[in-house]
Amino acid sequence: MKERNLGRNTPPLSPEQLLPISPIKARHIALKAHLALASLRQGFGTVGTAGEVLKTLYITYLLSNAEVIRLRIEDFASAEKGLKMAVEVAAQTGSCALEKGYWPAVGSVLALHDRQLGRLPLYRREKAYSELRDLAAGPGLPNLVLSQRRILNESAVANETPK
Repeated sequence: MKERNLGRNTPPLSPEQLLPISPIKARHIALKAHLALASLRQGFGTVGTAGEVLKTLYITYLLSNAEVIRLRIEDFASAEKGLKMAVEVAAQTGSCALEKGYWPAVGSVLALHDRQLGRLPLYRREKAYSELRDLAAGPGLPNLVLSQRRILNESAVANETPK
């Protein structure tokens, strides 16, 4: 029997990839991020714990659709800024803490991530991790959120009509 070429370069997705991850695994992933945030809030964080929360921020951002990003861009941007500041301070002092003013934004992003874990299919998470690995291969930390906010602001200015 001759195989049909369906025009795809990748193999079809398995049933496991089409379903959300298991609730147990979702709780484990969420707990890891929330514990890292708790240690940063208490001032006992490390570059590794800040990196864990920053990774969760970027994965959440990559999994979000354009409407969610537009509605939550300030939370994403504030969380990214606060976490990057914590990493910079930790690199200089060895102490890693997240400033209190950034707690609500980071908490909001982690709550969104928790909801994504329960409903998005596994292949979407795998794709987001792949995108993040590609971004992390570049020099320094990615500026995903801050660059997206600039794009949204420029778009809003361009769409304004003079009165």
